[in-house]
Amino acid sequence: MEIIMENTMSILGFQFNISGTELDGAFGGRAAAAGFDVSTGVDGMVLGFSMVGDAIPAGSGLLTTVNYTAITDEACITNEVL
Repeated sequence: MEIIMENTMSILGFQFNISGTELDGAFGGRAAAAGFDVSTGVDGMVLGFSMVGDAIPAGSGLLTTVNYTAITDEACITNEVL
């Protein structure tokens, strides 16, 4: 599942949940280009940040791609924290 983001200022980290899914890792996109570690966890949680303080610059495009298995008929991003 491709996660697209448009941001007007630098992002130092992000966290959100994707309901209706079981997640199995995330890769690529602007998060990877910025050196972020992106992980997935229970309850559809996605967490991304840089261990050395790097930032995702202002802009738009693919934030990351999430490997998932659908467990309901629809998915929804919830609990966003930037």
